[in-house]
This record gives sequence, C-alpha cells and structure tokens, in this order.
Amino acid sequence: MDTITGLQQPRTAESRPRGSDTVSRPEVKVIGRYADTTVVRIGFAAGNVMPEHKVEHPIIVMGQTGRVRFTAEGSTVVIQPGTAVHLDAGIPHDLFADEASTVTLIIVSGV
Repeated sequence: MDTITGLQQPRTAESRPRGSDTVSRPEVKVIGRYADTTVVRIGFAAGNVMPEHKVEHPIIVMGQTGRVRFTAEGSTVVIQPGTAVHLDAGIPHDLFADEASTVTLIIVSGV
C-alpha cells in the first residue's frame, strides 16, 4: 500500500517568463509513479490555462480545490471538489481555472 499526500496543495509559483511573454500556465508536479498509474497535482492560479493537448493513455481528473473548466469533445464540465472526469486516450482537451484551484490527474498506463 502506498499513501499519496499533497493532493490539495496550492500552486507555489507565479507565472514564469517564456521568451518575451509571461506564460499563464498551471504548475504541474508528479507526486507518485506506480506500475500502471502516474498521479499528478496541477495547481492553477485564477485565469491559468492549460491549452488543448492530448495524452496517450486514459486519464481521470479530480477536483480538489476551486473551479476548473475542462473542455473535450465539444462539452465543458466544471471540475470542483467532489467532481471527476474520465477521458479515453488521445482525446484533445483543455483546462481553464476560474479561480485558484488544484486538480489531481491520474494517468492510467496499465491498460
């Protein structure tokens, strides 16, 4: 048995410069790697965006704090505490934080 802690920790860094622009992206931290899953904490400041991307494995995104809009396949779901979204591999999606928020991403690689 493994215990995973720190799922609700807030973002710890401000926006960081990238070239001449300030990037308004969330802070991403891997907090556990296991045989068939990876657990990631994503900390957002209000207004942070994770632009459209896709993952090669199925994912589950669980709300820990705040509100994050998760858009995929033409639909948007607000992820907040008590809400989770499952997405099959390879589906483009993006995230936008309405307020300071934290989500837990579970990447299921053992399928």
